[in-house]
Amino acid sequence: LTHPASSGLQQSVAGDRAVALAASMPAVVAPRYDVLELKYGDGTPAVLRHVDGSGFAYYQSGRKAICISSHGRDGKGKVRRFGAVVHGDNPRSPVLAAFDEWGRGYADGEMNLGDTVPPKILVGETSLTVVDGGGRATEVPVDARVRRRQPGSGAVGASDSAEVALRLNQAVSLQHQRGRTTLDFSSGGV
Repeated sequence: LTHPASSGLQQSVAGDRAVALAASMPAVVAPRYDVLELKYGDGTPAVLRHVDGSGFAYYQSGRKAICISSHGRDGKGKVRRFGAVVHGDNPRSPVLAAFDEWGRGYADGEMNLGDTVPPKILVGETSLTVVDGGGRATEVPVDARVRRRQPGSGAVGASDSAEVALRLNQAVSLQHQRGRTTLDFSSGGV
């Protein structure tokens, strides 16, 4: 499917007046993903995904857990980058994580026994910063590939590693490996 104006400037005549349609209007993009609609056992929505890859995940409480937005198009007109916002599962919960379409952003983790501050991950253009449960920050280049565990931090990583994992809450966890950030969602068997 294409937009009528996608093949150049077209005109329509209304009386004696010509109306030009802008050639720059975006073409309608063919679906890249199947529509996905998962529900909890009681019939409430759990995961909704649209044909462009954008969508929502919901906690069993009915509150939004993750909002995914799609950005950019590849040479075939298909969406290729995604942004995300992760919300907590409490009334007036703060945003737990936010990432732009380039994968840059932050995530606040769940506190572990003995932590004085919640662990945090900050993903920048050239580096990744891991703040452990004691408040110690370690900055590493995003292209490193070595994996080590930081004791007692709840996060995986090291001074020469840009691979980390962090639990945001009981339903959402984050992994950053090889320059990609992945959010995993599991709630109520979904």
